[in-house]
Amino acid sequence: MAQYNPFNPTSQTWGQIANKQAATEMQSGALNSNELILQYDPIYNKLVSQISYTMYRKLRVMQKWENLGRTAPMNAYPGILREIYMTARKGQNFAMDADTRPATLNSYEIVNDTIDVRYHSAQFRWMYPWTIFDEELRRFSGGNGTTIAELTEMKMINSVNARNRFMDALRKETFFNMTKNVATELATNIDISNFATLSEDNAKLWLNIVDNLLFELEVGTSLYNKNNQFMQTQKADLQLVIPRQYFMNVMRRAFPDMYNPTSFEGILPSNLILIDTLGGDQLSEDGSTPATVTYDNHGMSLQNWTSTSKVLPGDENVQAVIMHRDCIGFEDNLNETLFGPKDIEKLATPVRSHYWTKAYYTDLLPAIKLTKGE
Repeated sequence: MAQYNPFNPTSQTWGQIANKQAATEMQSGALNSNELILQYDPIYNKLVSQISYTMYRKLRVMQKWENLGRTAPMNAYPGILREIYMTARKGQNFAMDADTRPATLNSYEIVNDTIDVRYHSAQFRWMYPWTIFDEELRRFSGGNGTTIAELTEMKMINSVNARNRFMDALRKETFFNMTKNVATELATNIDISNFATLSEDNAKLWLNIVDNLLFELEVGTSLYNKNNQFMQTQKADLQLVIPRQYFMNVMRRAFPDMYNPTSFEGILPSNLILIDTLGGDQLSEDGSTPATVTYDNHGMSLQNWTSTSKVLPGDENVQAVIMHRDCIGFEDNLNETLFGPKDIEKLATPVRSHYWTKAYYTDLLPAIKLTKGE
């Protein structure tokens, strides 16, 4: 290796010499990056001396569909969630003239209200294991306390990211099951998936259909819930769930001169959920491989977890869903990270991040799936 002469202005520094030597050996295949760090200490030390700043990429994965449905406050009691609904009471004609009153009218008659009850027990308990290695902290921190905290935080964020990926997939999976098993189908006979074939008139007609349905749900109707009960839904509780591509197709056709269609107000509910697809999504234990949840028609879990390679249960014919936001619900029961005792031989601290969450859907509230028809 060439020598560094501090009295020669054209001489390379030790850092430059070390970098060039390392690059030559790595290009020749004689040395890989791990060997450079673990086996070639002199060069590694010179390379480290050239590092002036370290950036910690704390890339966060947020819950994109956090507003889909409703999430209850944290509840540490992991029991069964009970849902109670009382059906609408019916009146009787009461005439002032005693001769025209119903003969069956009895002042002392006991009248029972009809109460519907649903029990939701689908709870998902997930654990993300990770480890803090002393050697890893020393290697990247040089003993600096601030750097050690940064590295530990990165590991923690990685666990949270995995949990957020899982929750997004679980929300969509629950929503797809509700859409498939509960929502009332209504064919618009308008295909909003293809911008090229969607006309301005059809786009405006589709928006008019949505507007009328939203108003109908606000005023009150018994048409769009499984039990045919009369219900009024407050505007704040209405959600329109639609793939962003379909939404932009409609808005750009209906309002071609509008610069930003997503800012349009007045015809759509305040809770507009732009989703990526209604064609099904794959849920997994770790956020990457397929799995699914099985429910009965009341939203109860038949089995907590079933691994599968099948994509469930989206329907490509469904182009948008209007629903009461409580049609699907979630409740966190545990969010805790525990640090175990250090392994004194491996100099490693085991860590476990635990997340428990309930997920359910209900057939008691109104939901409409708009399809393009045959």
